[in-house]
Amino acid sequence: MWSDNETSIDLLGFQHLTKAACDIVKNKRLLPATIGIYGDRGSGKSSLIQMVKAELEKDEDIVVLSFNGWLFEVFEDAKTALMGTILEELLSHRNFLRKASEEAKKLGKRLLKACELIEGCHGDRSSF
Repeated sequence: MWSDNETSIDLLGFQHLTKAACDIVKNKRLLPATIGIYGDRGSGKSSLIQMVKAELEKDEDIVVLSFNGWLFEVFEDAKTALMGTILEELLSHRNFLRKASEEAKKLGKRLLKACELIEGCHGDRSSF
């Protein structure tokens, strides 16, 4: 009987799937995105996840975190643990946080400009 352990080595010919998943994650125009992986037990779902994770971890602009929701029976526990995992991972990647902060500031400035343009087009609505 074969071992049912995931691997980051492509023994199943999943390179095209790994590339497709990584391309989606790296394409800012497609974000936010959700990628579903479906298959029977032992079909390579966990291995595919490991291969995608290994590829994405090569990019310093991407934070990859692992979270096993099966470890939590109560929904509230899972939410708390997930948020804790996200925060811990982001804090361990301070360079990522700095870049994310810079991007958030740029977005905020663009939103303010857009609001000013909209207000300028529609005039003063303070009397409404």
